[in-house]
Amino acid sequence: MTNTYASPAFPRPATSAVFVVDLLADVASLSVAVDHRQHGETEWSSAPFPEIRGVGVYTTFIPELRDEYRWTLTVPAGSLVRVPPLEVIPFSEAPGGLRS
Repeated sequence: MTNTYASPAFPRPATSAVFVVDLLADVASLSVAVDHRQHGETEWSSAPFPEIRGVGVYTTFIPELRDEYRWTLTVPAGSLVRVPPLEVIPFSEAPGGLRS
């Protein structure tokens, strides 16, 4: 049994984007995806992250990001998950000199 949580929707920061999860503690199972859709659509398209199992940095790339997006997390029932506030960093301001 699992529980799925979705963030509020955010406006897209660019027409394509790399999304990053920096996991700070081991987890038995965690599924993360970025859902995105055009304004007016009722269905979300999903861009899942690769399997997340331990401490580390995980990424997913969306080459054609739609108008709005949200994060979804699926965890085993009874799991305790703490998610800090989400922050969008434009490529031009990202650490490491990433540029759009």
